[in-house]
Amino acid sequence: MCGIFGLIAAAGVREHEGTMRDILAAISHRGPDDRGLVAGANFTLGHARLSIVDRTRRGRQPMWDRDGALCITFNGEIYNHGELRRELIGAGVRFATGTDTEVLLELYKRDGPAFLDRLDGVFAFCLHDTRRDAFVLARDRAGVKPLYWGQAPQGFAFGSEPKCVFMWPGFRRNLNLAAASQWLAYRNAFDDTLFEGVKVLPPAHVMEISGGRRVMRRYWAIDPLRSRRRGVGEAAAAFKDAFAGAVTRQAHAEVPVGLFLSGGLDSTAMLDAFSASSTRPPEVFTASVAVRGYDELRYARLAAASYGARLHETRVTAEDYLDQIDALTAVKDLPLAMHNEIAVFQMAKAARQHVTVALSGEGADEILAGYGRLARTPFDAEQSRDTRRGDPLSGFLRHYNYFPFELQRRLFRPELLAGVDEAQQRSADLIGARWAEAAPRSGLTAVSHVLTGLHLPSLLQMMDSATMASGLELRAPFTDHRLTELAFELADEHKLAWRFPGARRLAGLLPSALYSERLDRTKVVLRDAYGATAPRAILRRRKMGFPLPLGLWAAGPWRQDIEHRLRSSDGPLWSILDRTATGRWLEESLARPTVDGFGKMVWALLSLDRWWRLRL
Repeated sequence: MCGIFGLIAAAGVREHEGTMRDILAAISHRGPDDRGLVAGANFTLGHARLSIVDRTRRGRQPMWDRDGALCITFNGEIYNHGELRRELIGAGVRFATGTDTEVLLELYKRDGPAFLDRLDGVFAFCLHDTRRDAFVLARDRAGVKPLYWGQAPQGFAFGSEPKCVFMWPGFRRNLNLAAASQWLAYRNAFDDTLFEGVKVLPPAHVMEISGGRRVMRRYWAIDPLRSRRRGVGEAAAAFKDAFAGAVTRQAHAEVPVGLFLSGGLDSTAMLDAFSASSTRPPEVFTASVAVRGYDELRYARLAAASYGARLHETRVTAEDYLDQIDALTAVKDLPLAMHNEIAVFQMAKAARQHVTVALSGEGADEILAGYGRLARTPFDAEQSRDTRRGDPLSGFLRHYNYFPFELQRRLFRPELLAGVDEAQQRSADLIGARWAEAAPRSGLTAVSHVLTGLHLPSLLQMMDSATMASGLELRAPFTDHRLTELAFELADEHKLAWRFPGARRLAGLLPSALYSERLDRTKVVLRDAYGATAPRAILRRRKMGFPLPLGLWAAGPWRQDIEHRLRSSDGPLWSILDRTATGRWLEESLARPTVDGFGKMVWALLSLDRWWRLRL
């Protein structure tokens, strides 16, 4: 992948050449192989290149078409560019390079903005059409590649990272309080950021800028009400075939390709599909912690040995998290929301010593109901006799919350509670809208629709920043749009099923935290698809989700750092948090920490503190 940025101005841009080069240098980790700038009368486009396709200088960006009418800065990979190239050659197009970038230019020239429907891949780009003096910005369907935008004093700015907007002179870096509250609650500000004035182009959206006007539209969407009945064997065969195709397409590259391997079901299925089409032993990478109850290393070793893969192991410690937080935050420009970002960062650095591209298993849990506790919230609501708790959306909102708004109201300064209220209402509106689109079919479909559209992009953004910090390109086969469409067509029982007769009745007596994956089976179709080839121990194990002992670390090796960073008199968090209430909460929680609760919340506060000191 690469790094892109640009400025669309009403006046000249050449006097800003110093800023352009500073921004280009600041995103060079995303593309260490080459840099390029194009400056016109009212725009500039910049590009930091990681060479994957046609690695010669012919593939330099920004790239003009052969007529000098179109210019593009493009981050991503178009997996079907060979097929599109052959089609265009058949129509008389002559190509000067072997790049997918040139294919984009020629396809747009023929089809206009409708060309997005033909693309199979991941991308974020800005294309300047000089014939109409229009700029077309677009992002891939799943949101694998990021695109930030905002209004700088010099004009409309955009890029692969928030710094592409806020580095323009005169841009005021202020905290977006409502977005910060939303970020604490969901580890994601959705289509916003914690910087006032810096936004995110949502996945599957295109924005056109022309004549001083911005028009944004969605060009692709899942139909959550569409279904097709399939038997067990037919469903497994169809899913396995579609997934194998996605892995094969995404594993194709002119550079070495490896896989992230946790030893869980998703990454093992990916290794199975990869091995079936590879003639060489796969290079696989795993990260783990040497803490009992959290270490998945034995499963990663089992999976690697089963497929003859070369396993590269990275051990992650509590000290690594404190040592690396500033470095990754400076690259990402945002707080480290996900608890495993440092672990992925460490693993990516190790992987980059051997490969340039890595496949990862993000997306499986969202499309196949892998988060059992969340997927069963409609069932919990159905079993509840409390009418207030019987609303499945309300139950989902309670479960899908990492730093509850109720706790935020206890800890925030009283004069700022309106920001918390705004965040809660905005979140409920966004989540509720997606829920309503799918709820007529089933509650489980509604959960998947929310997670695929809102939760998955935040995971992909985390993976993008943690891998691109080392110049490693990430690809996620489970996010293939055809596979996603197939998954949504499947009946609920192909995703989440009761484990044995009577399990449903027993589950009605217990909260989902106690019965999830004991009384039910998650990702059923994936288990069926790979039941004959994947190791049985992996097929039968419960989901761990890259576990980390955050609560134990907070009460142990992080304790001093928490005291220093969160309680210092000049700590920036005290401008939004009430010192007395927060101090009391920290004392109570550190006395009896819980990994899933307090550990993730205190990590979020540490991350927010470090980001604030570095970026505001």
